[in-house]
Amino acid sequence: MSQLTTTLKAFVADLLRTTGARLAQKPRIKGFLSRPGTLWFLCLFNGGAAVAMYAALDGTKGIAAAAAMGLISLGAAGGIFAGRRRTAHA
Repeated sequence: MSQLTTTLKAFVADLLRTTGARLAQKPRIKGFLSRPGTLWFLCLFNGGAAVAMYAALDGTKGIAAAAAMGLISLGAAGGIFAGRRRTAHA
């Protein structure tokens, strides 16, 4: 039973990763996700969610969830600063 669960989790993770990658490459979605306002929202919302998860969940689960959301928040912040660097050089 454990091997079936592991296989199913891997399949779902792979499906979500490929679907998300394909969606992010579409011009309208790519344009929306690269807007500074959207990136600021993602950065602040995910940063707040990381703090809330750390406070709400106990032990390792809270730390892992907060770290994952923190990484997503840092990725959005990286997009903000990369966009600023591109406009400064242009």
